[in-house]
Amino acid sequence: MKTPQLKLITDFLNPGFIKRLDRYLLLNHPRLWISKIHYVFYYGLWANVILNFLVFIFFSESSQSHLINEFISFIIVIVMLIELAAFVYWFLKQCLFNIEKEYGNFHFTDGIVEIVVYTMCTLIIISSSLTMTVTAIHKGSK
Repeated sequence: MKTPQLKLITDFLNPGFIKRLDRYLLLNHPRLWISKIHYVFYYGLWANVILNFLVFIFFSESSQSHLINEFISFIIVIVMLIELAAFVYWFLKQCLFNIEKEYGNFHFTDGIVEIVVYTMCTLIIISSSLTMTVTAIHKGSK
C-alpha cells in the first residue's frame, strides 16, 4: 500500500498523461515507444528547468560573476557525468529490445525516423549541461 507522500512523488515522476502517451505509443507506434522519447523529453525538460533555476538562484548578484569559472569547472562536470550515466542507461535499454524480431515489417523510412528520434533523445539528454553553461555565462555577464 502506497503512502500519500509516495503516491504524490510517483504521480509527479510518472504523471497520467505520460502513462496514457506511453500506452498509445506502445499500441500504435511501437518504434517510437521503444525509443522512450516521451520519457526522455519529459524528464529532460524538468532537468533543464530545475537546473537553470538553480543557476539563476546561484548567480543572483552581479558581484558573483567571478564564480562562473568555478561553477563551470565543478558543477557542470558533475551534471555531465550524470548525463553520461543517463545516456548509458537509455542506450542499454535500447540495445535490449530487438524491434525487427518482435514486430517484423521494416520499411526503409523507419530507419530515418529512428535516426531523427535517437538524435533528438541524445540532444535532450546532454542539453542540461549546455543550457546551464549558457545561462551561467549570460547571468554573469549582466
